[in-house]
Amino acid sequence: MPIHTQFKVAFAMTCLLASCSSDSPVDEVAAQDAAPEVQYPVGFNPPPPPANGVQILGKPFTVQPGEDVFMCVYLSEELSADINMSSMQAYQMSGGHHIILSSVTDNYQPETDVHICDDSEMTNHRPIGVGGANASVDAPSGVAFLAPGGKRLVIQSHYINATDEPIEVMDAVNLIAIDGTPDALAAMMVLNDLTLELPPGVTTTREMECTVSETSKVFMLTGHTHEWGRNFALSLTRAGTTDKELLYAAEAGPGFRDEPPMKTYPEDNVLQLEPGDKLSMKCEWFNDENAAIYFPKEMCSAPLFYYPSRGFEVCGQDGGGFSQL
Repeated sequence: MPIHTQFKVAFAMTCLLASCSSDSPVDEVAAQDAAPEVQYPVGFNPPPPPANGVQILGKPFTVQPGEDVFMCVYLSEELSADINMSSMQAYQMSGGHHIILSSVTDNYQPETDVHICDDSEMTNHRPIGVGGANASVDAPSGVAFLAPGGKRLVIQSHYINATDEPIEVMDAVNLIAIDGTPDALAAMMVLNDLTLELPPGVTTTREMECTVSETSKVFMLTGHTHEWGRNFALSLTRAGTTDKELLYAAEAGPGFRDEPPMKTYPEDNVLQLEPGDKLSMKCEWFNDENAAIYFPKEMCSAPLFYYPSRGFEVCGQDGGGFSQL
């Protein structure tokens, strides 16, 4: 299943591959990967990375009035070495919704470096991290996200231009390295309703359930719908029981689309999922348009950040399980 289809969730996002890496001498990486002088669009001034960080810059592009676009921005520079990240900080301009930072498989070459993302190319992306506009995702102490060296990078950039004029936009990502060797690597699992259909003029409620297959320690989670969303809920049913425990609930709408609240678990009391546990995701929408709405114009998604990493996992069908990409 294409990563773009599975993962166009945003955000709050992100997450990593399952292989471990060696310690990352970030001072050397930063020196080798120092970004060239860039002419930022007017109004964009991302902060520089700290001494133990590296900044990755996207490329500018234009979003036309009324457009809701997912742009794939392929970068020219690679990280010279793996970075075990304690934090990923994302910076976008006005209209930014989220970004997904990924590495690219060795055999894939895009026709152009900046273009609207296509589902077919997403099978060649391996997610590194996801971030909401001007927000960060932080790992627990001793846990790290992995940004692989020697791989071409791509930023999937989501912008919505609600103005009457074209806007020129650009993204930046600061990768902050962990001190020493991590005890575990983190990744993300996502529930994503891919088959939603919202008839015009009515309220629609849908619920899907996914079964956990391996022990996972969840330290952060959130939900996601677009502007037609009214309510979102994520619940847990432990294996061998029928009682649902409400993990997360929120009123949806434009604010939930752009900046959904994150639920963070303390390091000494993470949410531990066991094989056979079931996660249930429920969304309610009201479609005030004259035509039916489908994914990805509207969404029902739940990203959960977990460790130890098995890689990026998705569940996209009712009653199914998580699969690794």
